[in-house]
Amino acid sequence: MNIKKIIGIAVGVVLVCSILYFNQPKTNTTEKPVVKIGLIYPMTGSMGHIGKDVLNSAKMVIEKANSNPNRQFNYQILVQDDELKAANTITIANKMMSVDKVNLIMSSWSGPSNAIKPLMISNNMIHFADSYTDLSDGKNIFNCSVTGSDLAPAAFDFIEKRGFKDVALIFQQVPAGTEILGLMEPKMKEKGIKFTEYL
Repeated sequence: MNIKKIIGIAVGVVLVCSILYFNQPKTNTTEKPVVKIGLIYPMTGSMGHIGKDVLNSAKMVIEKANSNPNRQFNYQILVQDDELKAANTITIANKMMSVDKVNLIMSSWSGPSNAIKPLMISNNMIHFADSYTDLSDGKNIFNCSVTGSDLAPAAFDFIEKRGFKDVALIFQQVPAGTEILGLMEPKMKEKGIKFTEYL
């Protein structure tokens, strides 16, 4: 290829790039800052429907917030499927903080939410945990669901008011299940209600 052809191609590339650059819509430098929300939920598997429901709700809320002309920020949601596995949740949370630069993270269930709690605190991140375990520390971690301290008394009242004397307590094998069982056990023993627990 001769030198004239090389120069011709270079000039053509510069010309095309210039046209593309000057014809792009101008960005508004006064745009509102973006708040990035990391949503780590199961989107597949037996609990995938929970994550999908939460995502649909979150999208509706964010669309409504972003349509308000008087809003202070623009809101963006970044979604990742952790398959309800704590190890995945940790990996995803690290990526969301270091690469995606999210401002806060929402996670589900006590196992994954407990797993990333130290990470959220050490990075001074806001973390909304959809967990029955009370993870809130009032600074970084906040529960966005009822906790075991709400559920255990309600479950015990249900059993006691119906006069049950022998019950089976079935819990998922997660920290919240252990916590709720621990809260119910003393009351059951005190009232002489026999129980068998299954995790």
